[in-house]
Amino acid sequence: MSEQLRNLDRWPEQETRGHRIPGSRYTAKEFMNQEWEGMWTKVWLLLGREAELPNPGDWQMEEVGPEEILMVRQKDGSVKAFYNVCQHRGNPLVSESKGTVLRRFVCKYHSWAFTPDGTLNFAPDKEDFPEGNPCGKVRLQELSCETFAGFIFVNMDPHCQSLQSYLGPIWDDWAARDIHTWRRTMANTMWLPCNWKIVLDNFNESYHVPTVHQGATPDTDRKAIRGHIDTYFKETQFDLSDEGHNRMVMKGGFSVGSTDAEGNILEPLASQLRYWEIDPEAFKGRPEATREALQQAKRRLGPERGYTHYDRIPDEQFTDAFHYTLFPNFAVSVWSDGFHFLRARPHRSYS
Repeated sequence: MSEQLRNLDRWPEQETRGHRIPGSRYTAKEFMNQEWEGMWTKVWLLLGREAELPNPGDWQMEEVGPEEILMVRQKDGSVKAFYNVCQHRGNPLVSESKGTVLRRFVCKYHSWAFTPDGTLNFAPDKEDFPEGNPCGKVRLQELSCETFAGFIFVNMDPHCQSLQSYLGPIWDDWAARDIHTWRRTMANTMWLPCNWKIVLDNFNESYHVPTVHQGATPDTDRKAIRGHIDTYFKETQFDLSDEGHNRMVMKGGFSVGSTDAEGNILEPLASQLRYWEIDPEAFKGRPEATREALQQAKRRLGPERGYTHYDRIPDEQFTDAFHYTLFPNFAVSVWSDGFHFLRARPHRSYS
């Protein structure tokens, strides 16, 4: 692996506009409508995870504002996305969030049936339509759909740019992580009585962490928060891409509870050190030194233990939090061996 790949890259320098954001952008129905027409329907949106659709015919339906979007695994392994709307009278094709279709999606209104690739192949009394038999001629309305890093992205704009162009430097960052092989272990969904941007605002800064997650005072040591992360802004790398996405790289900290009163390393840090053949006793009274030690050990031992992507990531990824916010609504923290993410969507009743 080249030394250049091991060093953490910087994104382009940006200039902020510095103007104030009026509160109406969070409360006004008119602005929400403008967002929908001018933004939500023009950008790439993460709507699914490929591992949730392992076999041909598996499908998942996701709501985004007033729209329902149906993602379907195809016979050739690709994923297609359609509006969840029968092309006859606009009735929804599915009402559940996920399932498997063996042959066709059948509309419960007039029994029009569409194959998984979106083609109409059955309609009652098809010969009696004045325009002729619609089968084979009518298709579900398809959206642009691409997959990357195991995620399924869709775009409602028929003239959209490619997903790779849209993601910019995130494409290269994530392509080196083997994220497409990772599996989801848990998921939670909740509806919040607030504008979707409030949720993203919270996950787009670390200023709140010592107060909210530790009950901090102004002089609290930000290296010692419970999340094993140093959130002090002067030690955080902030990046903003030309495409509008951003990244925060926060150094791994030694965490509240990692040492006892005598300075001995406690769990779970102690077990993590032993796993990587590091003696916790060697770091008594100096837990902050474990960050570099873990980086070196993972670099040395990782590939032989099956962590094949370790040769393609920077040293910081072994210990630090790489937190990305993908415009407009996807916040994700990526480590060397896992990630957690948050996705905010507008509720259909407020669109």
